[in-house]
Amino acid sequence: MKRYKILGGIFLFVVLILSACLDDSKKYNFYGESDNWSVKYKTEVTKEREFGEYIFKYIGKEPAPVVFVYKIESTSLNIGIAEDTFNQKDNVHIGTVECTGCKAYTTENDKIEATLEWDGKTETIKLDSK
Repeated sequence: MKRYKILGGIFLFVVLILSACLDDSKKYNFYGESDNWSVKYKTEVTKEREFGEYIFKYIGKEPAPVVFVYKIESTSLNIGIAEDTFNQKDNVHIGTVECTGCKAYTTENDKIEATLEWDGKTETIKLDSK
């Protein structure tokens, strides 16, 4: 009888530890490419928040622009900035976005578009879930 109580206590302890370690977050990766740009949006979504990272890489044949304008949009996401520059080596710009208590969060079926403007040119790239 005492052995069952000990085993029951151990079982309950293991179940509590395992349930505390469960990850309720969902991770999504979106990717799109044009002749001039490669765009990635990676996000982790929980019930309470969304944390995303977007990466722009200039892959065009002409020299990379000094400044560029970008906007990322979907039904649940709207990231825009007036002007920016590359903040990494190899013509890469990385940024993050976080939203807590948003009305909607990104899902794997979202249709995401990135619009980039530089040197008098504009491209809109559709990002697909990967």
